[in-house]
Amino acid sequence: MSSKVAFPAQPSARSRWSGAAGPGKKGGFRRLGRRLRTHWVFKTTAMTLFSAIFFAGYFLLLKFPAFTVTQMPLTALDRWIPFQPAALLPYVSLWVYVPLAPGLLEDQRELLTYYGAMIALALAGLAVFFLWPTSIPPMDIDWGGIRPSHA
Repeated sequence: MSSKVAFPAQPSARSRWSGAAGPGKKGGFRRLGRRLRTHWVFKTTAMTLFSAIFFAGYFLLLKFPAFTVTQMPLTALDRWIPFQPAALLPYVSLWVYVPLAPGLLEDQRELLTYYGAMIALALAGLAVFFLWPTSIPPMDIDWGGIRPSHA
């Protein structure tokens, strides 16, 4: 049994791009839809598994740091720009734009390379946070009776 992921055959790069309609031309949205549908089961499964495993590791490191936690001092910029509740909406929009990049990939090799790089970057970030856990000073924010468990 082969360990390779089986993908349907894709047209060559030349045939994919020759005469392709750009986003502003007729057919651009059709092409965008096709890109999003290509390998959609694999893309959705990979992103879901990646997110679940990454956040499990991240929250475990927050809850059970292996080393002494270093409290990072606030910078002048931190003091200059106060917490803005309205900024939460653009922040949570990452759940839309983060999966968009791999969602638009059609080529099997590009897709696997992207996920490999994403995994390597996540592992590097988690390794740094494992070796040097950090926190910020408690913030004086009125959460309206709701206290976040991870901040």
